[in-house]
Amino acid sequence: MSTSPSASQSSWSLVDGSTSDDTHSIASTVEHTTHLPDESTILRSRLSDLERKNAILEDQVGGLRYTTTHQSDEIITVRVKLTELEEERTYLQAGLDPIRKELENELRALKLELTRQKDKSRKDVLDDILCRSSVVDEPESQDGTIGGLKAICKDQEKRIERLNSQLIETNKDLSDKILENQELHYINQNLETQNAKLSEEIKQMGGNEDKLKSYKTSISNIKKRYRKQLEQKEKELKGDYKKKQDEVKDEKQKLQESNKKGKDKQSEIEELKKKNDKLSKIIDKAKMENEEANEMLEQKEKEIDRLREEIEGKLKIIEGQDDKGGK
Repeated sequence: MSTSPSASQSSWSLVDGSTSDDTHSIASTVEHTTHLPDESTILRSRLSDLERKNAILEDQVGGLRYTTTHQSDEIITVRVKLTELEEERTYLQAGLDPIRKELENELRALKLELTRQKDKSRKDVLDDILCRSSVVDEPESQDGTIGGLKAICKDQEKRIERLNSQLIETNKDLSDKILENQELHYINQNLETQNAKLSEEIKQMGGNEDKLKSYKTSISNIKKRYRKQLEQKEKELKGDYKKKQDEVKDEKQKLQESNKKGKDKQSEIEELKKKNDKLSKIIDKAKMENEEANEMLEQKEKEIDRLREEIEGKLKIIEGQDDKGGK
């Protein structure tokens, strides 16, 4: 700790006034002692600065705690969401290929069935015509043969119309399934895009996580620094806290006895708890600051003692010089 300007000036004034008498030495000593209250003022200002810095540090610690908790929750939420999207994408990819293959197989089967039905219809018509043509020479059965051929043609036309309607319905179902497949493919692309975005966010959060680790380290160091002091203050406040707990218990018993005023009393107990917690924090802070102030005062007293010893040594030197001058 550096010496104050007043102390140094008084010391040099004593050296410069070595030829003066004892009254001048006493006056310079008194002048030095009159500046001591200024040292106390400086000490108080430093204490107030320490209090402000302590308050700022506590606010920073609280903000870092909130940021750490909030970022950790966000990282966990994003990772859970990413896992869900990965599972959903895997499920959709596994389901799209079987649906596509099933649709292709159904389409091939329908085409084969339609071709087979057309070939069968042509064959049946030709067979009927050949069978009917064997009896064309008989005049009495000619009209019946022509009517039978017309009936067969009508049946075949109806059958072809029915097959065409079935083919139209099948094509419609196939179109619906193709649209559904396209929608699933679009959903899969969106999921992949979201997955990429979430992966990028997680990478960015990884950098923030490193910052959070450094913040946690600084917070841990601060906790270690104040842990001993807090433990000591906690021991001192256990008695007061126990009294407060007894008061709270008494209030709870009174609340149990009174049903109508139970809710109001409960709120009062909560207020008492909050006030007790605030009071405990204030007491802890005040005691901690008091200890720091005591340490600084002790250092200041040591400095003052050192200055006094220095002044006394210089006074002795001056007195020795005065004695030599008198001789």
